Amino acid sequence: VKPDLKYCKDKCVIMDCTFENLKSTTTHSIESRSKCIELIGETVDNGRIDSAKKMRVMLTELDFDTYTKFYIWDSLKINYMLISDRMPLPPYLLNVLNRHYLKKAKLKEEGLNDTPEYAIEKSGVNAAFGLCVTRIELDKVTYSEDWVTKEREIIFEDEVNKQILLPQWGIWIAAHARHELLSMVYEITKECGNIVVYNDTDSIKALPDPRADNIIKKYNEKIAKQLKERGLTDKAFSDLGMFDNEGVALRFKTLGAKRYITETFDKKKNKNVIKATISGLPKVAIKNIMDQGKDPFEEFTEDGMFISEQDSGKIIHTYNDKAHGDFINGVWMEERSSVALYDGTFNLKLDKDYYSMVIYNNRKEFSKL
Repeated sequence: VKPDLKYCKDKCVIMDCTFENLKSTTTHSIESRSKCIELIGETVDNGRIDSAKKMRVMLTELDFDTYTKFYIWDSLKINYMLISDRMPLPPYLLNVLNRHYLKKAKLKEEGLNDTPEYAIEKSGVNAAFGLCVTRIELDKVTYSEDWVTKEREIIFEDEVNKQILLPQWGIWIAAHARHELLSMVYEITKECGNIVVYNDTDSIKALPDPRADNIIKKYNEKIAKQLKERGLTDKAFSDLGMFDNEGVALRFKTLGAKRYITETFDKKKNKNVIKATISGLPKVAIKNIMDQGKDPFEEFTEDGMFISEQDSGKIIHTYNDKAHGDFINGVWMEERSSVALYDGTFNLKLDKDYYSMVIYNNRKEFSKL
């Protein structure tokens, strides 16, 4: 089909786009550098593109709508475009998802969200996305004296015809989630200013503001109407797809994606609780830091964070593919391969480009005072 943005209005679209002189319109950078096919003259904001002289990337129509909010550009070239009619997911998939979600929600309502049964039902919901986007394995790996990888002799079209779950379902599940979350970030930023301090794939952390509360309330009312229209009237579905208020943090600190610490007041424990989500760091590390009388917020700095192997809780594994053996109780035992597990340190360093960008922006803001 001849590329035309008119298809983005009512069709499902995948397009290969090249942008010239692209710049962020807000303090939020949304496109990952790792997703870019071509990138020239970029400014990188913690792994995401703040600006670029030239950027080529694949987008859905939902992603493009998000781009129109968060970026401006001098020119756009659509290298090629694939379009499809928009339609609901098939009943045989929705019925399974609804069944697992219903059981999961009822177990949570009964306070059984720490049980194996809850984990099974939750995985039944979450696994659907992964199953949709699992790529066809084209390599065959064998091992005799060494690992050998060979391309399987298959006909790709025949393999595709065997699939009952389509990758495009997973692609648009992710695209819808990105679009809804980032649209909310944009609406809050437009109405309230720069109060959004962090957002993940399914959450937004912002400074308290009644205007933001009202935006979220209207969004949840819209979702409630959609649930009713789709017949999802069971109480368990009452908050499906909605934002809920996780409370107000007493302290919050972030050093980028998947790197933040929060302090909240726990009513049940009647005390302040510090929790951290730091990529690669086990939760027990924060407890170990606090047991030494240290403040995790002070240890978590832009200069880096180092935690010893005694406190990190990290387990390092090393693979050994060479045969080796030893006498065990007088009997010679030999393994052709093995895995060694041992305690490891944790070392966090801030990306140099991100650090430079933060320092530069802080200096610009300071100069305005």
